[in-house]
Order: sequence, then C-alpha cells, then structure tokens
Amino acid sequence: MSKELDDLTAEVTDISTASDAVLALVKGLSDQIAADAGDKTKMEALAATLKAKASALAAAVVAGTTPPVPVVPPAPPVPPNPQP
Repeated sequence: MSKELDDLTAEVTDISTASDAVLALVKGLSDQIAADAGDKTKMEALAATLKAKASALAAAVVAGTTPPVPVVPPAPPVPPNPQP
C-alpha cells in the first residue's frame, strides 16, 4: 500500500505545482495589464506574450492529459437461424 500512497502523493504534488504555476502566470499577467494599460506598445507586447504562453500552456495540458478511453458500442444481437 505504501507504493500506492507514494504514487498518489507524487501525483497530488504535480497537480499542485501545475496549479500554482498557472495561478502565478495569471496573477503576473493581471499585474502587467494594470501597470501598462495606458501604453499601447507595452500592451501589444503583452498580448503577444500572452498568446505565446497560452499556446505553450495548452500544449502542456494536452501532453499531460490522458486521452479518454474509447467506448466501443456493444455488438448487435445475432438473429436466430430459422429452422426448416
């Protein structure tokens, strides 16, 4: 049972670390927007940075997400053979 607990603890740590990183990114962007709101050049640069980071974040989420298991529909029932 210890290995299972260790694995679960590591997974929770990974999730917490990823969540903290995303929250720090959002907070940092919010602070930058507030500081640079009146400067068009800085806002355009921030928009480009945001777009690049959003793409990287989306790729990381896709890479770290287990694809769903496909659901195979049940086979249709086989009709009985007619008896002569």
